[in-house]
Amino acid sequence: MRQKRSKHIPVLEGFEPKLYLLAAPSHKIAPRGFRRYSPPVTDVESAYGACARIARAHSENFPTASRLLPARLSRHLAAFYAFARAGDDWADEPGHGDAAERHGKLHAWRARLHAPPDGHPVFVALAASRQELGLDTGLFDRLLDAFERDLDQPAYDTWDDLLTYCRDSAEPVGRLVLRAAGDRDEANADLSDRLCTALQLTNFWQDLSRDEARGRAYLPRRERAELGDARALAWAIARTRRLFDDAAPLAARAPRPLRAWLRAVEAGGRAVLERVDRLGAEAFRVRPSLGTGDRVRMLVRAFGPGLPASSFGASFLLLAPARREALAALHAFCRALDDEVDEAPTPAHAQAGLERARAETRRVIAGGPLSPVGTRLVEAWTRLGQGREGRLAEGLAALLEGLAFDARGEAMEDDADLERYCLRVGGGPGVAALPVFGRDDAVAFARALGVALQRTNVLRDIAADARAGRVYVPRTDLEAFGIDPAALAGPAAPQGARRLARALAARARAAFARARQALPPGAARDLAPALAMGGVYEGVLARIEADPGRIWRERVRTPWLEGALRVALAKARAR
Repeated sequence: MRQKRSKHIPVLEGFEPKLYLLAAPSHKIAPRGFRRYSPPVTDVESAYGACARIARAHSENFPTASRLLPARLSRHLAAFYAFARAGDDWADEPGHGDAAERHGKLHAWRARLHAPPDGHPVFVALAASRQELGLDTGLFDRLLDAFERDLDQPAYDTWDDLLTYCRDSAEPVGRLVLRAAGDRDEANADLSDRLCTALQLTNFWQDLSRDEARGRAYLPRRERAELGDARALAWAIARTRRLFDDAAPLAARAPRPLRAWLRAVEAGGRAVLERVDRLGAEAFRVRPSLGTGDRVRMLVRAFGPGLPASSFGASFLLLAPARREALAALHAFCRALDDEVDEAPTPAHAQAGLERARAETRRVIAGGPLSPVGTRLVEAWTRLGQGREGRLAEGLAALLEGLAFDARGEAMEDDADLERYCLRVGGGPGVAALPVFGRDDAVAFARALGVALQRTNVLRDIAADARAGRVYVPRTDLEAFGIDPAALAGPAAPQGARRLARALAARARAAFARARQALPPGAARDLAPALAMGGVYEGVLARIEADPGRIWRERVRTPWLEGALRVALAKARAR
């Protein structure tokens, strides 16, 4: 385990799970506060105060962090933090001797955990917290097991091997936090395990440039050998994102004092992961960090209603809570299906992913899913009082037809091929969402809007898809503009690409116009969230039309504030 850094508010950078509800260290320092105390501390309040000072010594942000939690909770977390911080530093930081000396310090720390408090404030406070919360030493022992493993295993061969490490290094942290908040719900603990593992993995990918130089290799070596560094990292990011999606319901289910913090933690972890994703192979040389905009969005997510991590997030605000959750659950499930195929590193993996997606979809329609995202969708549809065999099944079947096209890796011959593809992967989810809006009569609108949104996706992601080995631009268009498909993966727009982008943008604009024409009479109010989604993506089109070269420099987005204004405009027009 490694010490992390943050100069900002907590949970913005350095998402190591054992720190995720406290504060991330702001700079590398030798562990302080772990020396032998003289005289010994016997007063519990003094011990908790010492633990808080240890946390502050490692982070300027602990006071800010603790203000987001009740004092009764933050004192327990300070004790947990102080205990884990020492073990982590001995396992991973310089200046603590060779491996044998470090093992010796960890063994002594474990012995003190199992012995009566000896006057050291960490163990006085920890004993008080354990007694109050009814905790044995098991979760703390697992953390120490992870620290010991750090000394013995600097690299991991497989994904499964890496996950076994996270079970000890990450999962105990979330379980301790839930117990400190009085939550003993095993379903919540399972969601917390997924969140903490996602945070731990995100931290690994964020720190690739540092860890590689220190001889640490958390990205599985066999996958790197088989796929190459860039594709292995992309696949790791996709699986990490899936864990975040799986864990998303925790913020609404956990005890109220934790909810804002959990939303901020999830948002921050996702933001870092997306930064790594944008860097791609550059993440092996450059450590990504968050900017002011990221931090503002995290605060908004912390104290606002739970919204999906999507460009469409603000559109969900136009729905009542139960419908909002149903749409978020559908969004997460569709993305999980898409990731099974689209993020697969090889054709064989893609075909296997397609079969998994088909099987889980059948289980969802039957009411017996295995995945957390599938369970969330079934529960949300049940709360809506909607059947799963109608529009939901129809829309998901269409999506799977589109994913089958992806799995086969076929090229688009002409725009008719692209239209059919967009009708499935864009229109399918649109049809599946109709029960959320209560407008079964809007099938034509849903399909048309889905096509428009997907055409925009294809345009926005031309360069990113090409770099991942996927080209959705029709062959006839590439020939008409004189573009070699391989050139789309380059660092800048090839000759003819700007004219191509504007032509594709014009077709997407026409698709949005067809969607508006297909709107059933009197349906604008019910479908305002969908219209707002279209408005957000038309903002993306506007930016691409103004500067098509941006496609090769960045992932073009509608700024958050503009997106919110477009949502407000859609609501006003629907009245």
